[in-house]
Amino acid sequence: MTAPAAKRDQLTAAQARIAQLELELGEAREQQAATSEVLQTISHSAFDLEAVLRTLVESAAKLCDAPMVNIHLAIDGYFTGLPVSFGFSEEQRANYSAFKARVGDRGSFSGRVSSEMSAVHIPNIEHELGGMLPRVTELFGIRTALGVPLLSKGTVIGVFSLFRLEADPFTEKQIELVTTFADQAVIAIENVRLFQEVEQRTNDLQEALEQQTAMSDILGIISRSATDMQPVLDTILEHTARLCDAPDTRVVLLDGDQLVAAAVRGRFDDPIPSERRHRLGEEVTVADQAILERRTIRVDDWLDPATAAEFPDSVRRNYSPRAAGARAGLCVPLLREGGAAGVLIASRQEPKPFTDQHVRLIETFADQAVIAIENVRLFRELQDRNKDLQEALEQQTATAEVLQTISHSAFDLDSVLQTLTESGAKLADAESSSINRIEGGHWWSAARYGMSPEQSKYLARRGGVTLDESSLSGRVFSRRAAIHIPDMLADPELGATSKRDARRFGNRTVLGVPLLREGEVIGVFSLRRVGIRPFADRHIDVLQTFADQAVIAIENARLVQELRESLEQQTAISDILGVISRSPTDIQPVLDTIVQHAARLSEVEDVRVLLREGDQVWSAAEVGGWHLPIDKPGGLGFKRSLGLRTPVHRAMLEGRTIRVDDFHDPAVAAQFPDALPLLGTFPTRSGLYVPLLRDGASVGEIFASSE
Repeated sequence: MTAPAAKRDQLTAAQARIAQLELELGEAREQQAATSEVLQTISHSAFDLEAVLRTLVESAAKLCDAPMVNIHLAIDGYFTGLPVSFGFSEEQRANYSAFKARVGDRGSFSGRVSSEMSAVHIPNIEHELGGMLPRVTELFGIRTALGVPLLSKGTVIGVFSLFRLEADPFTEKQIELVTTFADQAVIAIENVRLFQEVEQRTNDLQEALEQQTAMSDILGIISRSATDMQPVLDTILEHTARLCDAPDTRVVLLDGDQLVAAAVRGRFDDPIPSERRHRLGEEVTVADQAILERRTIRVDDWLDPATAAEFPDSVRRNYSPRAAGARAGLCVPLLREGGAAGVLIASRQEPKPFTDQHVRLIETFADQAVIAIENVRLFRELQDRNKDLQEALEQQTATAEVLQTISHSAFDLDSVLQTLTESGAKLADAESSSINRIEGGHWWSAARYGMSPEQSKYLARRGGVTLDESSLSGRVFSRRAAIHIPDMLADPELGATSKRDARRFGNRTVLGVPLLREGEVIGVFSLRRVGIRPFADRHIDVLQTFADQAVIAIENARLVQELRESLEQQTAISDILGVISRSPTDIQPVLDTIVQHAARLSEVEDVRVLLREGDQVWSAAEVGGWHLPIDKPGGLGFKRSLGLRTPVHRAMLEGRTIRVDDFHDPAVAAQFPDALPLLGTFPTRSGLYVPLLRDGASVGEIFASSE
């Protein structure tokens, strides 16, 4: 070959190579643009799953030259229908929806992909035998198929499928691209799931907060209307109607053996026809039965023949739910000292049964109504009695002041508990009082009043106590009831430690009541008297009321804290997703944002992201006190061989989360012998190490450490 011919051949080869490179560059740009579009869709439609999945199937169809694409989601163990698809006609979608493939069943294409839990590529589907594959070929004319599983925490939640009508195999790059799209689909599905969980939790917390606010409102009315129950009953009916979707409500009280309406709201007769009375038990009504049997009665539909037969007289009584044209009703007795003072009635105009949560809430409102009724009864008795009843009036007034303090400091737990301890001691003529919180078989002091510096220091120093019959707290905990010990030194069941404390501080008479939440003891409210001076029954009642208010205050604080933490976490996730959408080609801003939020939400000093490449690992992002030069061990970018016997390396090598409570624990030092020498002068005592997993393999790690 002549020299000019050889040069022409070289030029032609170079031009062909350039054309091939330009083609590959164009494909890469298209893929990058599609990936960016998908990430942008995820960030802009974080909670619109259909929009994200639609973008994914359309992008896959375009970039992979696939005329038919779908994402098949697994629901209750089956692949059904075509939730999101591209290129299928309505008739084809209908035919496809007729199939119901079980997850993991290799007789269908989606089932086969889910069974293998990896990409399945069939260059020519006609060569596949058995099951649904020939039927798919016959119905849709499909010849080439590619399926990639949507994997979440090792579980198949769907299948990303691409089909061609000719026997034209997909390339490795196309398979890799679809795998990336499948990962993005999992992210979108997880985003929606997390959002729905957070939204549900937020709704639950908001509902609980509304209920607690209603309780605080009612308690405030009680404290301001100690001698007038009408405002309390009206407020209770207002909250019942709003929180329980019960527009028609009424309180009927028992006056001797007569029933008479005391408060109404909604479509019940108004004004109250107080002259309309009937003797309790004279007629078979739901209100009579609720009072006589001292139980809550729920009616799902008054038009049910069985219900009408059970309560035949309810239809014509003015205070009954059915008389107001109701379909669903609820009657809650106002229980007082084992009897009933009346009944709280709630009803709806449609056959929509009350939920168990509504029943519990209205029962709580009924308890508050009883408090108001009791307040009025006690006040009226005080007007006719002597010095003893005058003392009861003072106690009631003081109780109202405590309730008012609680209503004004609903979320200041320390202030509420301190007010309760002071008021409890003063009302019961006790020298000292305390509220101890119980958890895990031990207690700690949450509020104290009237104790000497020595006694306070002694109580604060004790980290826990065995909860058994040998101590006041243990006895209250085990019996879940008020415990009154007139003389601690004469009680044969008390232990030596309790009796020694009685001699040391002079507390001979003690009273303790449990703080109960859903039947579980979460604390003990204790009163102490110097010398042998037994408490009266009224002191036990007052202390029990204060213990109930302490539980409400503790629940308020817990719910508010959970709501704040939930909102902070959601904000952090939104911030990170925003950074991801703005930096699709630069991972550093994303890592920096992640470590910042991790440090803030975890309340730790140091957080770091490590990345792995082969057997090398280096620090890619950090926050806290480890800011070292990049050429120093531990500095950003400094590479170290993977394999040291540290929790950092172990977490990546084993692909599991490791938590270290104390590096100076001998057992920890033996398990991770390279950890302490590597830490050197850093004051790290504990750490949490979470591997970054992709397809089951670690690509890095995020860890947090603190002193």
